Amino acid sequence: MKSTAGLYTKLLSYFTLTLWLASCSSLPSEPTSVQTGVIPTDTPISTAVPTYTPTPVPTLTSTSTPLPTHTPLPSPTPTEILYVQENTPIPPTSPIITVGNAAMVSALAKWVVDGLTDMEWTPDGSSLAAATPSRIELYDVITREKWRSLFPKYARIREISFSPTGAWLATSSRTGTEESGYTTYMEHWWGTDLKPYGLFGVEPRGLSDMEFNSNGLVLFTAFSTPGEEDSSIEFWDIPVWENNRSMRIGTVLDISVSNIGQRMATTPDRYDIEIWDLNATNKPLYTLPTSFTGAVTQAVFSQAGTLLATAHYDGQINIWDAATGLLIRTIFTEPVVESLAFSPDGSLLVSGNSFEDNLVRIWQVDNGQLLRILDGHTSGVTQLLFSPYGDIIASGSYDGQILIWGIRS
Repeated sequence: MKSTAGLYTKLLSYFTLTLWLASCSSLPSEPTSVQTGVIPTDTPISTAVPTYTPTPVPTLTSTSTPLPTHTPLPSPTPTEILYVQENTPIPPTSPIITVGNAAMVSALAKWVVDGLTDMEWTPDGSSLAAATPSRIELYDVITREKWRSLFPKYARIREISFSPTGAWLATSSRTGTEESGYTTYMEHWWGTDLKPYGLFGVEPRGLSDMEFNSNGLVLFTAFSTPGEEDSSIEFWDIPVWENNRSMRIGTVLDISVSNIGQRMATTPDRYDIEIWDLNATNKPLYTLPTSFTGAVTQAVFSQAGTLLATAHYDGQINIWDAATGLLIRTIFTEPVVESLAFSPDGSLLVSGNSFEDNLVRIWQVDNGQLLRILDGHTSGVTQLLFSPYGDIIASGSYDGQILIWGIRS
């Protein structure tokens, strides 16, 4: 899910140069894939994902006139940092965050890690997993205790993903450099006790994103290389962990998989978003264009799969009809938007900003109204997650802080 500070620095430098020129013109071996452990026999074996025959499908570019954009009213005052006292558990029955009470959200707890690279809730919502370059930390959000550390065999951990059933955790690590080339090592962990099962794949390419489908039977991994002909999305059949299909669609920096309808959103080059029907074709259903200044930083589906929200470098958040690709609403935040998350019921959208203010904002989806500003990070907010039950928001940042937000009972 995951932009980098390096990309933003390059984009800002290029944009500044463009403005300056415009003003002037106005005057005259590692090992092969290793599989360790034995796959439990009681795990249902999925049928292989069928190989699709590409069928020419016209690319749809939204040309409709968007609904009037929403300009937020004067911003609410940022919330004060009032953490629950140390060694005091968070109430296990915190209120679900809704449109009606979002203005009451405040800070509950925080952890500090050494270089946050990714973050995921366990599917039951009891724990938060935080990936760092060297380990994965698991925190019990209610007791506020760290209860487990996982150590993948290869360091420089980049991505983690839990299957929706909680049966598997997939992790990826990356070695090498952009100049010398990357190698990606993918490992998997089984069950509630996260028993390590070792490597399921090694790729001589850099992995940019990974995500399970809604039933946990397919893991999608996106690989990118300097030569686009070697970039692809790979489909892993779970639980046999075999790679049985590839989509060679060029560089992919971010993927988001819908829970409904087997659709995938990809951001190939930051300047457009492509929506794919995974059941029917290797051609995108439609393409959502953007601009140089509005480079895409993240795309997320609502849990119901009816909406797609995209974050942009120019401070805009766009909300699209996921079925048609038509623009529903644009929200203006001014700072660079680096991360997004829908609430489970789709009524709220949380955004994380970077560079200018490092704030977390809560928006009402159906009218774009700003409901709450959460101030606590000292650097760009790279990770945002609603808990599965919608009662907690977790935010992570370049500053290494993981902040937990909710409503005090």
